[in-house]
Amino acid sequence: MYLLRTYAYPVDPRKSLNTVAADPPYKEHQVSEIAAKKDPRPPLGYSPKDVADSLGVHRKTILEAIKRKDLHAVRFGRRIVIPKAALDKFLEAQK
Repeated sequence: MYLLRTYAYPVDPRKSLNTVAADPPYKEHQVSEIAAKKDPRPPLGYSPKDVADSLGVHRKTILEAIKRKDLHAVRFGRRIVIPKAALDKFLEAQK
C-alpha cells in the first residue's frame, strides 16, 4: 500500500515527488523578511516555560510558585498565562 505525502505548500502534480521535496516553500529572502517582522507591542503575559527560561529555573519551579499563590497566574482552559504585571510584582518582592 502506498501512502501519499502531504506538504504544507501547494504541490504541482506534474513534478515528481523527489523534486517537490527539494523545492522550498519560500525563497530565502522571504524567510528573512517574515522572521524580521515582529509584533511591536510588548506581551501582556507569559507562559510558565517562557518565565522559567528567562529566569534560568525549571518550569516546575514556576508552577509550584503559582500553586503556592506566590505568583499570580490566569488559566484559559488548559493554558496558564502569567500577566506581566504579576511577574514584575513577584520579582520586586523577591529583592
